[in-house]
Amino acid sequence: MLFMVLLGAIVSYSEILPMYFEPNYWTCMGAQVLYLEGFLLAYGALVLKTWRECKLFYVRSVKTIKITDQSLMKRLGVIMAIGTAYLIIWALRRVDSPREEQRLDPFGLKYETCTITEWNFVSMAFQLAILLWGAVLSIQVRRASIAFKETKLVTWAIFNEGVVLCFVILINVLLKNTKVSCYVPFTISFIRIHLTITIMLLLLFSYKVD
Repeated sequence: MLFMVLLGAIVSYSEILPMYFEPNYWTCMGAQVLYLEGFLLAYGALVLKTWRECKLFYVRSVKTIKITDQSLMKRLGVIMAIGTAYLIIWALRRVDSPREEQRLDPFGLKYETCTITEWNFVSMAFQLAILLWGAVLSIQVRRASIAFKETKLVTWAIFNEGVVLCFVILINVLLKNTKVSCYVPFTISFIRIHLTITIMLLLLFSYKVD
């Protein structure tokens, strides 16, 4: 599952690439696809790892329970399928799909950026639901942190992502109809990625190094 976390991190980092190009339907939609799919790969794998440890720690059966990585991959595939289906429906709704729009900065200069619609917030709500599930599992398995040392670090990564995501949602709501510089959307995405993905990788690999 660590490979899926790394793959998700790479996809999440790639979200910045479409922002270098002139905003249009393809670049705006591409950024959203990379953002959501990278999140689902990375944090979906982390949450499922926590779910497995929770199951193993609280097993009350005499019979040994074995939950393989292959079993987790199937469940991750279901999560990815739900996210992909949502993105396809979003992309087909050309009226509501991400596209370029003209905005004014504080100095009255015009620039183009990607739109933020209700679909963006639904996507974030889906991510929060996954993180909430992970948070509940993390609380349940907190007593297993001695047996599963990695659990505590995964818990920190999940809670960190949840806090940062809440702040991003709040910032997007506040700036939706506000005159801001053209660099603000790019800066928010850049900071969010490093506050979440980079910190997550540092936490996980600090455990591997130890």
